Amino acid sequence: MTAKNHCLGLHVRVGQYLPLVPLSLCWVLLPLFVASCAAIDEASVARTDRLPAAPFYKTYRRGIGDAEPAVVLPLRVEPAMARRFEPLQQAINAYLSHQPCCYLMDEAIAGDKAPWVYVGSSEGETAPFEAQDFREDYEKYPPMIVHFARPGPEWKMAMQAAASRAGATRVVVTQLDFVQYPKSDKGYFGKKVVLGTHHEERVRVLSAIDKPIEVLQLSGVVFDAGGVELCAGAEGIIGSDSPFWVQVLEAGKDIDDEQLDRVLHSERREDMPGAPLNWQVAADQLLWNLLHRCS
Repeated sequence: MTAKNHCLGLHVRVGQYLPLVPLSLCWVLLPLFVASCAAIDEASVARTDRLPAAPFYKTYRRGIGDAEPAVVLPLRVEPAMARRFEPLQQAINAYLSHQPCCYLMDEAIAGDKAPWVYVGSSEGETAPFEAQDFREDYEKYPPMIVHFARPGPEWKMAMQAAASRAGATRVVVTQLDFVQYPKSDKGYFGKKVVLGTHHEERVRVLSAIDKPIEVLQLSGVVFDAGGVELCAGAEGIIGSDSPFWVQVLEAGKDIDDEQLDRVLHSERREDMPGAPLNWQVAADQLLWNLLHRCS
């Protein structure tokens, strides 16, 4: 093979029986070759799956008993949200530290690339690009999807060491997210947003069909001691529906500070015994589902 007649190894001569591929065809095939390599590389570091009806979890691997010990890493919050959500982050970490199923680690794992989970509408503002293809032509609302970005080797090795020191067979990574969920129909005329396990909220009737609901959620992924992902998912804490005229004008309304204070102290699940706070129920459901669905 000579560089003069070949392009990136696409021209191959076997003995004296196969002719060389013309150089002009090489430039036609090159973009396809590069795109294929990029797709393979992306698949090795991340995956995106469509989710059925709630609860919103994806099981990747089974076989570890639900009685096996587990550790939970401190709740992670994006740097841009850190100061604003710090009181809620601290409250959730304190709550997780008292869960009988797990042991909360004192410090987060350092590394080159921590794992990341997106659970939300396939057409949400922060959804991965490939999620746009998950909505079928007949669907009135976009589906829910889960996108899991695998950790880098340095983070994975640090996680394995932490699990070994704690004597744990599973490691749970949690994060606090601000994402978008799709609406769905409730009866003939009503609308709702499904936030998670046995949890939905009514949406005002005058609400634009094609506009999503802003949701504050707890999401997470559980690994085995070797760093292999077992299950990922999320539980919505609260949803915020902008007024109809705001939605039509494309002016979204994020959850404000007053709402965050209500989330921390007042928003409760009145449908449950004792009316626990929304975020407490979300934390309970997240841990239970992550630790039991892969068992």
